Amino acid sequence: MVLEHGISLDGEDANEHSFCDDIRPGGLYRFLCRLAKTKGNDVAIRSCTRETEAKNKNILKEEASETIARFFYHNAIPPKLVESKEFIVMCDMISRLGVGFKPPSTDEIKDKYLRKVGKSIDKALEEHKAVWKIRGCSIMVDAWNDNKRTTLNLFANSLKGTYYLKSIDASDVLESDTPYKHFMMMDGIVEEVGEENVVQIVTDNTPFYKVVGEMLMEKRTRLYWTPYVTHCIKMILEDYEHKIPIYEKTVTKAKRITTFLYSRDFIISLLHSFTKGIDLMESSITRCTTSYLTLDSLYENKRALKKMFESKEWNSTQFAKTSVGKSVEDVVFDHEFWKNILICLKGVDPLIGVLRLVNSMDNPATDFIYEAMDKLNFMPLGKIIDERWDQQLLNPLHAAGYFLNPQFHYCIGFRDDNIIRHDLLSDPVAIRTAGYEISSVCSYGAESNQSAFKRRNLLRQENGNDDGEYDGEDEALDANDLEYDMIYDLYGEYANGDEDQIEAYWC
Repeated sequence: MVLEHGISLDGEDANEHSFCDDIRPGGLYRFLCRLAKTKGNDVAIRSCTRETEAKNKNILKEEASETIARFFYHNAIPPKLVESKEFIVMCDMISRLGVGFKPPSTDEIKDKYLRKVGKSIDKALEEHKAVWKIRGCSIMVDAWNDNKRTTLNLFANSLKGTYYLKSIDASDVLESDTPYKHFMMMDGIVEEVGEENVVQIVTDNTPFYKVVGEMLMEKRTRLYWTPYVTHCIKMILEDYEHKIPIYEKTVTKAKRITTFLYSRDFIISLLHSFTKGIDLMESSITRCTTSYLTLDSLYENKRALKKMFESKEWNSTQFAKTSVGKSVEDVVFDHEFWKNILICLKGVDPLIGVLRLVNSMDNPATDFIYEAMDKLNFMPLGKIIDERWDQQLLNPLHAAGYFLNPQFHYCIGFRDDNIIRHDLLSDPVAIRTAGYEISSVCSYGAESNQSAFKRRNLLRQENGNDDGEYDGEDEALDANDLEYDMIYDLYGEYANGDEDQIEAYWC
């Protein structure tokens, strides 16, 4: 590219520009920067065409990206950190300075800038504490295990955001016969943050943590202990795979396909030529969700897979003649397999939706969980869901959050029965904690709650009833393609509930 638009002068560190016959000092890289008219260069070649400018910018961009990738590889930095906010800001700041920027020295990073960052963190902590005093906060406990030790990462979450408190090596504490040591450690964290500032503590849902949580609530009557919802959902998804034959059979066949397709570089290359570069294996934090996301990806690429196994490229390979290759090919052309994928996805999609809800960074989810899980009880897999929900997660906090959430309170179908009222009135601390979550939602997304009130008023006007009594019935739902007797046959004992409930869910 450079040779097309300039001449390197022999014996001199200079180039002659073919656009303007000008001679400028510098090597080929600087000449390329002038052609691209990048910021920070002394003289740009103004007479070069836009096409040439764009081509040379792309060359520089590729070189810069490759250099960044090489830095990650050589220093064993996880690739996902390229999405880090700090990394993106760093690249932006360097690009503003242009060519010639020199990074800080080792001593400057260890001393000067470490002290500066420390001061900014202290300032951020004071800002978080100010919000804690007014609106309260939740302490979140995240446990990490390896072969040698267990580390607890502690965070405080509030309207201001999530603030990292500390990490504790809790190996000795968790190995003790009684939870007292762990209780004392958690109680110390509450003391550091301030009991008056802590609304709830969120931990894993093990029996050990449950005892510790109850001990904390007994001593600290202002706070509430609640387990992570995600753990309960993950256990439900694992139960599906282990307790329901159609799930176990379908996931096993899907694994057979992906294991074979990703066993050889040649097969991967052939696969990508038909899927247009799309991978079939979806990554996720947990194994159970990965299995179901992969099922979804397989179904999305069903046509591409069939075309691949019908192609001359596949049939001419040695893999097509192996017993494993033929077995995988049979699965791909098995109509029953694809139908079962749809059935499995129909069951797990609502649960994955709940996972997305509780993992959302936009809004606190406590006041939405009861309603979301209550809907799932009407699906054919309600028995498994009830077993996990009732044993691990059901508590007055979610019922209180549901009752106090205006987005549900003024909608048709809002539950105001004895079960809700019992949970609501049985624990005043739960009401206070749910109120804290509701205020967070209102502050995060006022428009959403405003629409709830508008919907309430509109319904009152349409029905001509200022008292909020709703006349008329809901519109009938469209029929679904799935046969309900097939659902009963497939799910067996887990298809609990009457036919109307099944129909209401699957429509």
